[in-house]
Amino acid sequence: VGTRCGTPDRRPYIGRVPNLTNIISELGILKKNAKANFTVSDDCFWPNLFINAGHGSNGLSTGSLGAELISSMINEEPIPASKQQSDLICPSRIIIRELKRQKI
Repeated sequence: VGTRCGTPDRRPYIGRVPNLTNIISELGILKKNAKANFTVSDDCFWPNLFINAGHGSNGLSTGSLGAELISSMINEEPIPASKQQSDLICPSRIIIRELKRQKI
């Protein structure tokens, strides 16, 4: 019997760790218009801090993929995933979703 760490949407957190106060101040427009176009700047993340967690029961397969993605980010190499795929696992996705729902 073991305990596995999971996320509310069942997708792992892989990538740069978001800075909550900076994201809220920069993307506050999403509270008024959830369909507004936005870009997340480098100021919205803590410098040199990455996370690879929340894999749940899929950790054996997605953990190594997360390690490869993070090593590509650190070494400034092309990321072995599409933009859409990297957006699905970005840790800031939860904050952006909550801003759109006006819960933050």
